[in-house]
Amino acid sequence: MRPLKIGRSYDVVFDPAGACCLTFGRDVSLWDLSARKKAWTSHPLKHPSHAAFTPDGTGCVVKSTSGRMVLLDSGSGKLLRDYENESMGEGCAPVVSPCGGFLVDASWDGVLTARRADSGEVVFSRAWPGEMITGVHAAAGGLAWVTIHTPKQTNGVETRPPAYGLRWGWPFDAADPERLRVEWPRVWSTALSPCGAKLAVVSGQPPSELAVIPIGGGEPAWSRTVAIGGSGDAVRWSPCGRLLGSVQDGCVVVYRAEDGEPLLVSPLEYPCSVAFDGTGAHAAFGSWQQGVVFDLDLAAAE
Repeated sequence: MRPLKIGRSYDVVFDPAGACCLTFGRDVSLWDLSARKKAWTSHPLKHPSHAAFTPDGTGCVVKSTSGRMVLLDSGSGKLLRDYENESMGEGCAPVVSPCGGFLVDASWDGVLTARRADSGEVVFSRAWPGEMITGVHAAAGGLAWVTIHTPKQTNGVETRPPAYGLRWGWPFDAADPERLRVEWPRVWSTALSPCGAKLAVVSGQPPSELAVIPIGGGEPAWSRTVAIGGSGDAVRWSPCGRLLGSVQDGCVVVYRAEDGEPLLVSPLEYPCSVAFDGTGAHAAFGSWQQGVVFDLDLAAAE
């Protein structure tokens, strides 16, 4: 079947059932994949940038470039809740805990926050002054969490400290996090495998490297040199853990996650995001100009 064109799409997120795809341009749009058309369009806030579905798929949390987050009804796009957290500032994508009860996000001012999804009540907050938190990842049913920390450049200092990761248990306040045994001069994007055992990292000055590393330490499972373009550098695992998508200069590359074998190189103008649905039936590539959703054949990943 021919790809479904989804227009300008800064980010793309599938619902848990794989029936719909959420995209962001000026507005937030939900695409019905079986009908191959928009189910609704909403404009709940200015400059939407990231989103996360609730585990049951009935709601979606949308975050703007200012850090403000709102909860929308997945069936209609209706605004259900405004978390009124715009003072947090810009940051990375939000994560809804697998139990559905909590919403976790972090800012580029170094603040990690967990709040109740139903009320917005903050139940945990910790700050790392002078750092950006550029990634919050959950896996293994919510038992494994990783945050990625990038120190900011200090005036008068030629080199900044390396970026690093922290591994957390749940809930966050039960124990201090463990620092991962790897550091990076510069991190572009990261993704935690669904089982929580591996981290995909795009790092380094151009030419950059995509590497899959064990969370517990040790040599990378594999690495590839990648060309980062001006529109995006996102990396994302498929929910089944068998594929890894990487946004590169003028294309999106899908690798076999086990060994880094390229399975698909899809040319795309101004690519910026990649996502896989939970059923293994579809993949979506976001673009600043024209994103696409297409049928996915996992046979090559066997």
